[in-house]
Amino acid sequence: QERSKRFEKVYTHNLYYLAQVYQHMEMFEKAAHYCHSTLKRQLEHSAYHPMEWAINAATLSQFYINKLCFMEARHCLSAANVIFGQIGKIQTTEDTPEVEGDLPELYHQRKGEIARCWIKYCLALLQNAQLSMQ
Repeated sequence: QERSKRFEKVYTHNLYYLAQVYQHMEMFEKAAHYCHSTLKRQLEHSAYHPMEWAINAATLSQFYINKLCFMEARHCLSAANVIFGQIGKIQTTEDTPEVEGDLPELYHQRKGEIARCWIKYCLALLQNAQLSMQ
């Protein structure tokens, strides 16, 4: 069972690295696919840090907003809110990065970043609705 856990962890890391490679190669569709797969697997295996996971999900929403895929963007942002709400409520794993500096300040900064992504989502949704009415 321990071997299986290690394999799953390595596989998830590989998906993450593929997302980074495709992002660097400007193959954004594939990068988004692998980013989504990474986030999904992290949730399935409870191998994530809530703050980092939430920021990554909110960042992924921006890809979907640019593609006018509003349902997917909203799903990412909603998931980001739910997982961000877990900060301090779940036990951290050995994979949890050490947070340096003032945690409350970082908490509020990240919360603001997610809120900014929501604002961008709402603005894009309204702009798209306006264009479709013309």
